[in-house]
Parts: sequence; structure tokens; C-alpha cells
Amino acid sequence: MPKFKQIKELGVYSGADIRDRWKNDSTTIKKKMMDAPSMTGFKIEQVSIDNIDDIDKKVRIKLEGAITFAKETDVIFLDAYFEKIFDENPIKEVRDRKYPIEFDYLEQNNYKIYVLLNNQYEFDDYPTAKQITFGAQPQMYFKSTVDIDTTQNKILLQSKFENGSIVLPNTEIEKLRDFYNGVIKAQSQKIVLKKRRK
Repeated sequence: MPKFKQIKELGVYSGADIRDRWKNDSTTIKKKMMDAPSMTGFKIEQVSIDNIDDIDKKVRIKLEGAITFAKETDVIFLDAYFEKIFDENPIKEVRDRKYPIEFDYLEQNNYKIYVLLNNQYEFDDYPTAKQITFGAQPQMYFKSTVDIDTTQNKILLQSKFENGSIVLPNTEIEKLRDFYNGVIKAQSQKIVLKKRRK
């Protein structure tokens, strides 16, 4: 079966939360990750978390396993992002906003997914690299890169999301909504596999 590995690095605050929960009950967290709806079609064989006790380093969550299918088909569509930064746009209403936009904390997440295919399938289509920014510094950005090796039949998708602002003025609400829409669209791209002809 085709193999995959997902690596997700968390920021300071989101990492602190998983550290506490992992130390209290790692078994439940592992089961939740393995049974997540986003993992349908994937058999998780190993879950591990690095740097749990080293607060100076980012928490790194690793999932490894195999890609399984209910039945063999000629074309298979895979979500490139098992875990999305946003499932939907958090900005619901842009008109007549009077108050600043506030965030609970600064955020930085790194994501890697490796997919290694067997000789039965090959890559037919895959996500394109994207860079989406918000603000001048920029205050937020999303960047993804894609490396494919057709000789070894493998792909590496990497992405980084960073929010460097706690408070934004209400006048930026429409631009922020557009930024979120761009990230959601980028994360909706698929990896398409096709069966090799014998």
C-alpha cells in the first residue's frame, strides 16, 4: 500500500495545550487522531509527539501509516491537507464593524506531508505552490511548496502559516476575509493518483 507521513509543528500557545493534554492522557489523544474524520482512507500505524518536555522547542506531531481504499479505482483524490488551518472563514460579517479584530494569541504552524506510492499508482495532479499575505510586514502569511519526484514516485508538500498580530483595526476586515478565503482555497487542492497501465 502507498505510505504517508504527516508532520505538524505547533506554535508556542497551541503547543502548550497539546503538551498538557498529552501528559495527562496520551492514549486518548492518539485514538482521537487516528479516528479523526479527516483520516478516512488512511491507516495510522504510528503516532508520536516530539519535544513534549522541551519547552524551548516546538511541539512536533508525527503520524505515519498507509493509504487504504475501500475498493481499487482508476483515479483517487486525496486531501493534501489532513488538518486544515481553517475549515471555514472565521469572518462572517464585514459591514458596519465598529470594534477592532482581536486574536487570543500569536500563531505559527508548520505542516509537512510525504506520500510515497507503490508501483500500482502514479501522481496525476497535485497542489501548486502558493504564497498569500495580509498586511505590510506581512502581519499574516501562508506559504506552501511542493516537491515531486516522479522517479521515486513520491511527493513532499510543506506549508507554513503565521499570524503575527494580536489586534487589527476594523478597517482591515474585508482584506482579512479575502486572506482567509485564499488560504481555504489553497488548502482545498487535491493530490490525484491514477492507476498505472500494465
